[in-house]
Amino acid sequence: MWLYAFDDKQLIADLCNVLVETGAMAATDRPGLVACGPFVALHALTLMHRSCLKLPDEQLAPLRVAVREETGTLRIKADIPVKNISNPIGCSVTVFETGLDAATHCEPRTLADPELLAGPLEVDREGRLASLG
Repeated sequence: MWLYAFDDKQLIADLCNVLVETGAMAATDRPGLVACGPFVALHALTLMHRSCLKLPDEQLAPLRVAVREETGTLRIKADIPVKNISNPIGCSVTVFETGLDAATHCEPRTLADPELLAGPLEVDREGRLASLG
């Protein structure tokens, strides 16, 4: 089983810690920001989706939003290319894991259409992941 680099709980905890430690937020405001954790995670998904990681060998690993089949939750996967073989292959690994239920946190049309989910995404007015297309 692959481990992910970080998850939505770590993201919001680290964000709170940085804001408190730099004086940008009072420690007493932490619960309010933690309550916004789903929005922060959705925003992070939109920022990572369709970007790339540069690997040590200079190859690029595209990032994409995906739904974990076992749990129905949202995550970011990296498609890692494997080179130096006659038939190029790759592997897909989770980079960012969330506990966000895709059915609740995605606009239904976007979730139902793989092409829309693969395209540009935003957080809509209802606080759901939605296609820009």
